[in-house]
Parts: sequence; C-alpha cells; structure tokens
Amino acid sequence: MKVNHCNGQCFLSIQLKKAAEKEKKEAANLREKQELVYIYSVSKNHFTPQFSSEKSKVLITLHCEKPTSIQLGIFRPPLV
Repeated sequence: MKVNHCNGQCFLSIQLKKAAEKEKKEAANLREKQELVYIYSVSKNHFTPQFSSEKSKVLITLHCEKPTSIQLGIFRPPLV
C-alpha cells in the first residue's frame, strides 16, 4: 500500500497560504480605498433636500394570464 505523504514539499498548502496572504492584503487595500471614497464623497457633495407638494400618480398593472410555453406546441403526446 502506497503512503501519501508530502515529505515537507506540500505544494498545495504553500499555494493556499500564499493565496490567503494575498486576499488579506487585497482586503486591507480595498478597505482603505472604500474609506477614501466615502470621505471624498461626503466632503464633495453638499445638497439641500427639496420637497414638493405635488401629488404624482403611479400606474400599476397586473398581468394575470397563465404563462404559455413554447414547449406545449413542440412536445405533445402522440396521436393514437
């Protein structure tokens, strides 16, 4: 029976460790970028809210038909 040991040369574990370290670095960089964008957008955008007293109408329609399938026209039981 063959024993599967890496004998100190675990290529997969080395690659997984490298990938985990890379993800940590990218997450830290992304977090810093998000904070910078947030700070920039808050300091840049000054606006005053405007409220209107006009009422608007919203039209909502419902489509209640049963869905038809193209398969019903193609796949049907054989005629006897």
